[in-house]
Amino acid sequence: MDSFLFLIDLDWRLEEEGIVKVVIIDDDPGARERLALLLSTLPAVEVVGKLDCLEKQLEYIEKIKPDAIYLDVELEQEDGIETAHAYLKRKDIEFIVMTSYPDNAIRAYEIRPLDFLLKPFNEESVLRSISRLSKRLKEKEQLKQVQKSDRLFSKIAHDILEGLAIEEVLNYACQETVDIYGLPLAWIGSAKLNGDFSIDASAGSALECLDTKDITWNEIKEHCQPLNQPEWHQVAGKCYYTAPSFHMNELFTEQTKGIRHCILIPLKREEQILGLMALYAKYLDFLQLSRLNDFKHFVRQLSLALSAALRQREIRMLTTAVQASANAVLITDSKGEIYWCNHAFTKLTGYSLQEVTGKKSDMFRSHSHEENFYEQMWDSISSGKIWKGEVVNRHKSGHYYTEEMTITPIINGHDQVCSFIAIKEDISIRKETEKALQHAKAKAEKADLLKSDFLSVISHELRTPMNGVLGMGELLLDTALDEEQQYLANTLMDSAHKQLKLIEAMLTFSDISKNEVSKEDTIFSLQELIISITEKFRPLAEEKNLIFSHHLYVTGDYMLQGAHRHLQQILDCLLENAIKFTHKGTVSVEATMQKETAQDIWICFSVIDSGIGFSPEVKERLFLPFTPGDSSSTRSFGGLGLGLAISKKLVDFMDGDLDIKSKEGEGTIVSITLPFQKASYQILESLAPTN
Repeated sequence: MDSFLFLIDLDWRLEEEGIVKVVIIDDDPGARERLALLLSTLPAVEVVGKLDCLEKQLEYIEKIKPDAIYLDVELEQEDGIETAHAYLKRKDIEFIVMTSYPDNAIRAYEIRPLDFLLKPFNEESVLRSISRLSKRLKEKEQLKQVQKSDRLFSKIAHDILEGLAIEEVLNYACQETVDIYGLPLAWIGSAKLNGDFSIDASAGSALECLDTKDITWNEIKEHCQPLNQPEWHQVAGKCYYTAPSFHMNELFTEQTKGIRHCILIPLKREEQILGLMALYAKYLDFLQLSRLNDFKHFVRQLSLALSAALRQREIRMLTTAVQASANAVLITDSKGEIYWCNHAFTKLTGYSLQEVTGKKSDMFRSHSHEENFYEQMWDSISSGKIWKGEVVNRHKSGHYYTEEMTITPIINGHDQVCSFIAIKEDISIRKETEKALQHAKAKAEKADLLKSDFLSVISHELRTPMNGVLGMGELLLDTALDEEQQYLANTLMDSAHKQLKLIEAMLTFSDISKNEVSKEDTIFSLQELIISITEKFRPLAEEKNLIFSHHLYVTGDYMLQGAHRHLQQILDCLLENAIKFTHKGTVSVEATMQKETAQDIWICFSVIDSGIGFSPEVKERLFLPFTPGDSSSTRSFGGLGLGLAISKKLVDFMDGDLDIKSKEGEGTIVSITLPFQKASYQILESLAPTN
């Protein structure tokens, strides 16, 4: 029989340990030598002892540790079966019994031999015994490997629980895999975000064959397939020449140490691929189905361990982040009993984790809230809803503090609330600041109201005698006056009119400050408004030799409905200022349509002058009442600084916008954009005169 039929069974032995060691015990020298000769023809078998007795050679046998003993049961000087049963069977040595008499084989069952050889034995029976021995040794080796792998995963699980770094766990697993299965090379790669893999751990005698730490998915698909592919046996049977990025130089050369086969198995968590494990072998038989099933089991266990390690790392990272958070974090069970808090919580409440563990979260209540406040909170979070609000709680020292709290329910796989996470922020300082600001605001509003009342009363009291002054002045002007008297009377009237105008401004400002300005709803013509303003202010401009003009960039004569009197008041103020602060050049007023709908229209009114202008610093003070933008201007031109303050408040009251652009020495553009309603035909007809 061709001995090659049995060589495949011994390939694994050649790769792992080199040979199968056997001892021959027979007191017949001829039979002993013939058996040794037959066994020596097998390259995977070595006869390490040829003995004529057993009992006297026990120490030697234990020293050389053979895999099997070929034992003749007809030894003349001793009972070989009894000796083997008493001393060697517990040493896990396999026995192949030799006998010249079949009847003697019955007693040999006491030592449960692997096979029987009937003398004179032939080549076929010897090869059969070696084949059975190889199979038994392989089974025992695989059992040891499974036991070692189980111990390995117990060790890995312990390391993970102890917080060992994933990289260390993978390196340990890789090295143990090589040692347990006798592999020349193995590596573990983790999946990257782009779908490729990074080799994180590797081990084996052929470690120098790897020249990179990265491998692409395309290279994997080209040179190897995951184990769950139906063509795995074709893949395992290939002699790979791998890509340069993870090549093993050239296979079939001395540089690769005889490695000819490789298989990659995915490390998975559910459907997610966490990484790959690559196993290399010199012999195809090493990757046959029975061994691959062991590998699959091994990799499944490694996947669970890696998944657990990743979860542990995620938990550690999250715990570190939460522990370092500036906000207090409290975790309770579904009944509100505390089982974790961070350092910020201890700082906020004064209680340590040991002091609050197992306690109810209501231990911090200050009783500043009604009972229904807490009932509504509990009803909300118990139903799975997030609750957010402000709570006044009591510190361990007894003082009260205000916190802004968000409670998030955690839902388990059965759609039930299993715990709560509360995020707390101490807002006591903010609340105190808000309270102080509210007090200051109320105080300021009260002062403004008193000031407005004072202005209102004083203005009314001043207006009555001022009307008398104006009346007497007009009567005086109607009398016969000489030129000097006429000049004095006109100066008196001019000053009285200015004073009356100031009184009116103070009354208007007082009404605005007290929110006593009424909304007007007057229908007016946009074109007539611009023309009347032009006619009113052109004489004032011409007195200063200024060019005064108006421009209406609106098609047609729109009839608008809105606060006509307030608009007139604003434009009067802007034009007075423009003429007052312009020494030479031009002053103009423009109206431009900004936006239009079926019912509404937005008009931008602009007053443009080439006057003295002002700096950006002055602009910030323009709208403050009784605060002229430039004190030197006040001395030169007069005024209390109420005009722009009133205009800004009126524009805001009319839901409009006011914008000022100015450059010192070059002039100013003041623009106001206001919304108006289009006057309907029905209203216009009702206002038309009747015959």
